[in-house]
Amino acid sequence: EATCVTRTRKPNPHIKTQRGDKVYSREAYAQEMYDILTEHSPVIKPSLNVGEIHTGVIYAMDQEWITVDIGYRESVYVKASKESEEVRMMLPGDETAVLITETKGTLSGSITGGVKQKTFMDLRNSIEEGNTAWIGTVKNMIEHGGYIVKVQGIDCFMPGSLAGINKLSDFSSIIGEEIYVVPVSFSPDRGTIVVSHRKYLQALIPNAIKELKENIGTQKSGLVTGTAKYGVFVEFDKCLTGM
Repeated sequence: EATCVTRTRKPNPHIKTQRGDKVYSREAYAQEMYDILTEHSPVIKPSLNVGEIHTGVIYAMDQEWITVDIGYRESVYVKASKESEEVRMMLPGDETAVLITETKGTLSGSITGGVKQKTFMDLRNSIEEGNTAWIGTVKNMIEHGGYIVKVQGIDCFMPGSLAGINKLSDFSSIIGEEIYVVPVSFSPDRGTIVVSHRKYLQALIPNAIKELKENIGTQKSGLVTGTAKYGVFVEFDKCLTGM
């Protein structure tokens, strides 16, 4: 409306509209364009609240602001300097999650915060399924026998007993490594997601055994994980243990 010249700043009475829409254009294609827009327009969200996460598309970017279209009556503005390097490398047209941080005045948000919280919720939701593996990096060991594993920006806890099929001979050997983990539980008190590399390895066993049966007699390299009077236990092919 604001871009129309003064003499035509009135709705075009010849355009058939719905839901109280107003069309100011006097162009010959105005009715056809309006019909196309309303046919393909998304459902507009009635209201937004601080703390909500919405999925949208990056509409525009410059050195100061990133504009995200979430299908609301106005775009979400994200301060570029407060975002991660990965976010600043995104391009217009990329889909992303955005966390609403301000609704009064300019609608503001955080892509980094939105992606992080959405990932956290996705991790929590995958606990019930129990069959989704995520790749993470083992950051460091913590007291009482466990590790902090960073999964897409989220710090998760992995007990030492869930770090492998067998007990690790050197607990520090996996620090810095990328491993696949499966979310297994959530601790509301600590707000921490517990993950297991062991469960991922267990899922590999059926196929590993099948392949082993087809190649009986093949020489393997392994790691001794234990000894007894009657033999030696050896871990091989990542998920199998032989005696």
